[in-house]
Amino acid sequence: MKNLIALLVLVCLVSCTSNHPFKSEISSSDSLISVLDTLSEKLAGMDLEKTEKIAKESSELRNYLSANYPDSTNRNFWVNKIGPLYSVQRNLSKFLAAKKDIHKEMEYSRDQLETFKNSLKDEKLSKEDAGKYLGHEFEAVDRISFLLNKYEPKVKLSFAEWEGVKDEMYRIADSLKSL
Repeated sequence: MKNLIALLVLVCLVSCTSNHPFKSEISSSDSLISVLDTLSEKLAGMDLEKTEKIAKESSELRNYLSANYPDSTNRNFWVNKIGPLYSVQRNLSKFLAAKKDIHKEMEYSRDQLETFKNSLKDEKLSKEDAGKYLGHEFEAVDRISFLLNKYEPKVKLSFAEWEGVKDEMYRIADSLKSL
C-alpha cells in the first residue's frame, strides 16, 4: 500500500501542468484523499458487527471452559482447543480496540487534507511549507494503511479459526453443563 501511495503522489507531481503554483500539491492531496476513501471502504468491509459478536462469544466461551474444564493437566485440550479460541478472542479484541483510533485518524487526516488543499488553492503557504505538510499527510495516510494491513489478515484468520472450533467448543461446554 505504501508503494501505491508513493506512486499516486509521484504521478500527480509529474503530470501536473497547470499554471497554479500548487497544482501538483493539490493533485497529490486529492490522491491521498482517494487512498483514504479506499482505506475507509476496507475498514467498513471488516464487518464490525460480526467481529464484536465473535469476540464476545469466544471470550465468554473461553472463560466458561477455563473455569469449568475438570482436567487441568490435559495439555491437548489447553493447547489445541483453548489456544485457538484464545487466539480468536485476542486478535478480534485488539482490532476492536484499534478500530476506533484508526477511524478517528482517518477522519482527522481527511480534515487535514481538505484544509491543506484549501490553503493551497488560496496560496496561503510557501512552497517549502506545502512540501513539509504534504510529507506529514503522506506519513499519516501511510500509518493508517499500515494499521489496516496489520489487522485485516488477523481478523479474517480469526473468523476462519472461529468457524473451525466453535461447534466443538460448544459441545464440550454443553457436556460440562450436564455434569
